[in-house]
Amino acid sequence: MHLSCSRSVQGYPLNSLLTKDQCSGIESRLFTMLGRLQGQVAGEYYPFAMMTDEIRKRLEDENALPGECNRFLLAANACRDWPTGRGVFFNKDLSFLVWLNKADHVRIISREDDGDMPSAYGRLVDGLQQLEEKVSFSKSSRLGFVTFSPTDLGSALRVSVRLRLPRLAIEPTKLNAAAKKLQLRIRGTEGEQHIIRAGVLDVCNRRTLGINEIDTVREVVDGVNELIKMEKFS
Repeated sequence: MHLSCSRSVQGYPLNSLLTKDQCSGIESRLFTMLGRLQGQVAGEYYPFAMMTDEIRKRLEDENALPGECNRFLLAANACRDWPTGRGVFFNKDLSFLVWLNKADHVRIISREDDGDMPSAYGRLVDGLQQLEEKVSFSKSSRLGFVTFSPTDLGSALRVSVRLRLPRLAIEPTKLNAAAKKLQLRIRGTEGEQHIIRAGVLDVCNRRTLGINEIDTVREVVDGVNELIKMEKFS
């Protein structure tokens, strides 16, 4: 289970227009603020430019390392001066992470391996609230949180649950129709553009605009339960 949300630091342009100095400025500012996080979200920050092979391997093994720039980010001019100003903050057990300047200025992530949604959501809220006491994030009264990707406007919350649905997976038309009705999106486990393998897939919310965070979580939980029911009786 993986919950994440994007934020843009007030006073800075979105990634496509960030200068090298501005990118480093965001990193420097967030480095200080992240170092002040307390409790379950306390951790350490590691810049990509200085990351050891040991730390990199641990993050790769735990699927916690941001992927390198793809053709979409390159086309959006979001990868200039890489890896300047980019890095990862994480707590002791890698259940809470913050990626800096990958696409959005800040991407906050909370993870759970056992499907404990209240715990994952509570940790995300805790980290966000602590950060919001120290950093001002850009928000529009009409569009919600301002994000690099237009598909994240609104709450900017993404709730992703990994499922094994072998019967439904071999009926993609039925699966996708059900997901659309439930306001869910189906993805391969390696991302939006990847195929589903061995019946294992990621299910996430389809919308962020016009819906609040609590209703988003509820919508995903209800939708996942419905897909599991369909799998049992298909």
